[in-house]
Amino acid sequence: MNRELYKNYRGVRITKTIPMSVKLDLDNIKSLLDQELGADIFIKTRKREYVDARRVFVAIVYDKYDLVTNWGGGVPSGHALKVLTTSLLGDYMGYNHSTILHLRRNFDIYIQYSKELKGVYERVKTRTSDNLVIKLKNLNLEKEELLNKLNIINNEIQTLIKNEDDLYKEEEEEKEEEEIITESNNKS
Repeated sequence: MNRELYKNYRGVRITKTIPMSVKLDLDNIKSLLDQELGADIFIKTRKREYVDARRVFVAIVYDKYDLVTNWGGGVPSGHALKVLTTSLLGDYMGYNHSTILHLRRNFDIYIQYSKELKGVYERVKTRTSDNLVIKLKNLNLEKEELLNKLNIINNEIQTLIKNEDDLYKEEEEEKEEEEIITESNNKS
């Protein structure tokens, strides 16, 4: 069976890959965890700190992309596609989907007894959410500033157009006056 092909809810076969926006988000979460640990968390090792970091990574992704729900929305199983699945997440991390499930199942147990793991989880989860909100707020503020500047420029353009029209009218009136004067001088 080709793991890349799935059926959507209408039964049409499509290729299933991680969307670029989700991949960038996963890269961001991974880099935050790499910074916390000081090493690559996807290194194939069984050292506790690496496994715990992978547990945190999987838990954050599970919460963010709702990997718990099986297809949802009343659509028959296997006919609706989620943005991210355990198989896709496993492919991204370089592990089997069952490893992803195991990491997530054990996370709740480990977080109860490890203050350090809970601290890492909360710091990284907060940073991922905060980064997104802050970026969106900054983009929104930049958009508003640009719109205000655009309105000012449009007003200046309208003023210049009006001034140009007024100048043309004045020139036409002066020409008409000159014509009247020349006609009156010619008649006399």
